[in-house]
Amino acid sequence: MDIVDFGVMSEQGMNGLVLDPNFEENGLFYVMYNGYRPDGTGELIDERILCFGTSSDHKTAETGVWSEVLELVQPDAGHNGGQILFGADGYLYISTGDGGSTGSGATGGGSGGDDHGPIGNAQNLESLLGKILRIDVHGFEPYTIPSDNPFVDDLAARDELWAYGLRNPWRWSFDRETGDMYIGDVGEVDWEEVNFEPAGSAGGLNYGWRLMEGSSCYEPIIDCDPGEVTTLPIFEFPHENGLCSVIGGVVYRGLNIPSLQGYYVLSDACGFGDTQFLLSKQIMTENGLALL
Repeated sequence: MDIVDFGVMSEQGMNGLVLDPNFEENGLFYVMYNGYRPDGTGELIDERILCFGTSSDHKTAETGVWSEVLELVQPDAGHNGGQILFGADGYLYISTGDGGSTGSGATGGGSGGDDHGPIGNAQNLESLLGKILRIDVHGFEPYTIPSDNPFVDDLAARDELWAYGLRNPWRWSFDRETGDMYIGDVGEVDWEEVNFEPAGSAGGLNYGWRLMEGSSCYEPIIDCDPGEVTTLPIFEFPHENGLCSVIGGVVYRGLNIPSLQGYYVLSDACGFGDTQFLLSKQIMTENGLALL
């Protein structure tokens, strides 16, 4: 596979790849990456999802054979999100960052501040940034909207939206046994967090950014109203001991390490030594998660 306008700058590059649920039959797979803007400036800003076909044995991508599914215009080089996964319902779920770099929380200040507006892209239902999107790529090209998406009847919201209030959910996963969704969301100043959506949810959850960072009001926002946030994180940890950027993990369902069966395994991009891996198990009680 060769993406001719693929490039790497800051946090950008190829962020996600997923096989079609019917890959053995149709040989299709999807890639989410950052590409150069078509205006000739050489800037790596736009984020694209492409669908590729493969050879008859499905071992190599067909050269030059692809179709564009979605394009997002990023206001800055950071916070790209980029994980793409198919749910048990057959729909494609897409995580998008809020479009800014560090300082994205401060209106008019810091990188990307002016491009986030007064409420931030993540809280703006007319923006695809800072969200989980849900689309159907098996209907008419490039995609259609599932009829049960939570905002399809809201004229002030994009139909693609599934969940919102996320800063940079660049790694998230489904529990392959239960279908529950775990979303690692990178914080700004003080807190890293893991958000949760149970299988069978109707969607539409607000995970809080940038009203909240973790379960706390985000300090530069003076009109924080936690009542507007429908879902606080199930787990959060502070920027201490070298930790700085959560890597959303997976619920272990393998056979090789029985002691980890059912545990959610995550990490941090800046962790060192004993803090490199954080292991936790969802116990669905008032305590939320139990750390090992």
